[in-house]
Amino acid sequence: QGLSAGCAGMSSSSKGWWSSISDAAAGAADGASRLATQAKLSADVSMIQSKIASLKRKWGEDCFDAFGSGDLATVNASHAELKREIDEAAAKLKEKEDELEKAKAPQQSEPAAT
Repeated sequence: QGLSAGCAGMSSSSKGWWSSISDAAAGAADGASRLATQAKLSADVSMIQSKIASLKRKWGEDCFDAFGSGDLATVNASHAELKREIDEAAAKLKEKEDELEKAKAPQQSEPAAT
């Protein structure tokens, strides 16, 4: 009977210990999840920036000769199409950058229950 009483006493104290361990594990998992989200968003930002640079570079290659020969109609038409694509990519870039800033912002902890 003495052993049972001792185990019952350990049970209540181990609940507090287990709760601390559980809270720490949840905090670590949340931190890892936030880092993974930040890494993904950073990769998305880099990919979109690279796409914009690539579009501009390709446009220059495509239009260089047309511009040199005075074919401004082709250059202007190509630029209008490229601008539409770049504007769409820039809007996505802004969204991803905003999401990344939110993901990097410190998490506000929940207020303690009173």
